[in-house]
Amino acid sequence: MKKILFIFLVSLAALACQKEGADMTVSRNDMSFDAAAGVQNVTVTTQGQFTVEYTEGDWYTISYSIAKGMGYGSVTVQVEQNKSASSRSGEFVIKTPAKEEHVTFVQSRPAVPSTPEVGYVTLNRLAHSFEIPMPADYEAKAVSNASWIKVEETKAADSWTVTLEPNTTGEAREGEVVIATMDDLTISAVDIEQVAESVLEGELLIDEIYFAGVLLEDGKNATASDGDQYIMLTNNTAETVYADGLLICTSSYMSNRSSTGSYWIPQEIPAEGIGINTAYQIPGDGDDVPVLPGASLILAVKAQDFSADGGADLTKAAFEFYYSGSESFPDVDNPDVPNLNLWFQGSFSYFFLHQRGYESYALVRVPDGMDAETFMAGYAWTGKEDFYLFGELYRTRDIRSGNYLVPNEWVIDGVNCGVEQFMGDLAFNATVDAGYTGCGKVDSDPDRFGTSARRQTTQEGILADTNNSTNDFLRSAKPSFME
Repeated sequence: MKKILFIFLVSLAALACQKEGADMTVSRNDMSFDAAAGVQNVTVTTQGQFTVEYTEGDWYTISYSIAKGMGYGSVTVQVEQNKSASSRSGEFVIKTPAKEEHVTFVQSRPAVPSTPEVGYVTLNRLAHSFEIPMPADYEAKAVSNASWIKVEETKAADSWTVTLEPNTTGEAREGEVVIATMDDLTISAVDIEQVAESVLEGELLIDEIYFAGVLLEDGKNATASDGDQYIMLTNNTAETVYADGLLICTSSYMSNRSSTGSYWIPQEIPAEGIGINTAYQIPGDGDDVPVLPGASLILAVKAQDFSADGGADLTKAAFEFYYSGSESFPDVDNPDVPNLNLWFQGSFSYFFLHQRGYESYALVRVPDGMDAETFMAGYAWTGKEDFYLFGELYRTRDIRSGNYLVPNEWVIDGVNCGVEQFMGDLAFNATVDAGYTGCGKVDSDPDRFGTSARRQTTQEGILADTNNSTNDFLRSAKPSFME
């Protein structure tokens, strides 16, 4: 009788231990999270109840549930994204009356790239301000290595404002903004070059070329013969640029072959530069000719009013082409419109645009301090040109003096012009312009009158500039002065 009671008591004791959770097991005692936000669970198996003890944190939450009558439950740990420069950890304890299990969880810091991304930006000599977005995965800082580059956090605290002082050194300079973790591990960087020039390629564009004029009532002549022609330059940036010192140039050769069957062409279109025979310079000392964002300059062949004949009123042009060196072909000067400065000209008469659209045009930035004499002495175009007569090579000679080669890197913008009929080699190489534009389709096309070649506008609201005028321009477009 005593033996039976003892066994019964032992059985009761064992049952009591079982109910108190002595048999509790957990699926794991440690959890590892990467830097991203995440959720993980620990499964708890026990016949009784359990509790979870933990300290509340600002980057994690802990919750648990017990499946009533099922013999198990779970603990859930949810962590927020870790953007800090260090890993972090926490702990909780799963308890029953008879047992406890400690579980630790660790979240690693965000890994930095083994090869940080480096961006590059080249800006003109003027003051600039732009924003760099803060990285989404890090607590980071932005540090400049140059005194002329200032960095400060924006009010929204989601980006940094980078401000560049004007470059008055007369030389290009370089600096860098490094985006780093709070313990100075590089995430990315922006290398900044600020040149000594006031305008860079693509900032100021040849927007419109109006060369054909308007057909007069006699049906034979056009206003272009009297100088109703212009080239429009437009600022394609969100900041003011300065046009001082820029050259507007015409090509040495035409893209079209003469309809008479006789013409000169170079044996080779140079890949390293463009050939020109005329250059006029916009006057100014560096900050005299501001062009506001989206604003334009009209360079008039004759700054006269042609509106009575349906042409343009060019008396409000920014500048006019004026040539005073020919008594046989006297030019007309509007004293109220500043003249462009003549460097050299391929014609011995006054300046005009080719009325059928065979010439090509370029906007050029020469190095600071270079004048016409220095340029002409150092950049003469040497080579051979061929004369064709009715499609047959007739003779060859050296390219005539008065033609010059402008390096591609000096070209702010270049536009090839021509018509489909009698089309030959493009005047400018494909690096400067891989296509061409103009008005009309055939030589002396009567449909060219009252039209111009105009740049298209992109969906972003800026001028198209892919260095391919076939795509960038509208042929035979409505001139801007008619709108």
